[in-house]
Amino acid sequence: MPYIDPMGEHPCYSSFPQPVFNYATWVEEVPEPPVPTSQVVSRFQGREALWQTPHGDATLFEAAEAALADPATPAMYRRAWDDLHEFRRDSEMLAAVAGMLGLSSAQIDALFILAASIQA
Repeated sequence: MPYIDPMGEHPCYSSFPQPVFNYATWVEEVPEPPVPTSQVVSRFQGREALWQTPHGDATLFEAAEAALADPATPAMYRRAWDDLHEFRRDSEMLAAVAGMLGLSSAQIDALFILAASIQA
C-alpha cells in the first residue's frame, strides 16, 4: 500500500494501513459513483417511463391508473394525475400512488432516472 507523506519528504511504501489518512481498509475495486436522480421530469417522460416499466401482469402506468380510479383514492390525487405538467420527486400524489403500488424509494429513483433518459 502506498504511504502518503503529507510533507512529501519521505515517499515510500508501507504494508500497513495509514489510519491518519483514513486508509484503514483496502478496496480492490473503486465503487461506481451514484447516478444523480433527477427530481423533476416532464409529463411525457414520467408517463413513458411508467409505460416502459412492468408491474405484475401490466405496466406501472396501468397499475397507477387503476389505483387512482379506486373510489378510496382522494379526488385531489386524481385531478393532479389528470392535470400535471411534470412529475416531481417530492410530490404528495406521487408518494401516495407509489405507496399504493408498493414501490420503494430506490424503485422510484430508478423510475426517475429512466424518465430523465427518455427524449422524444
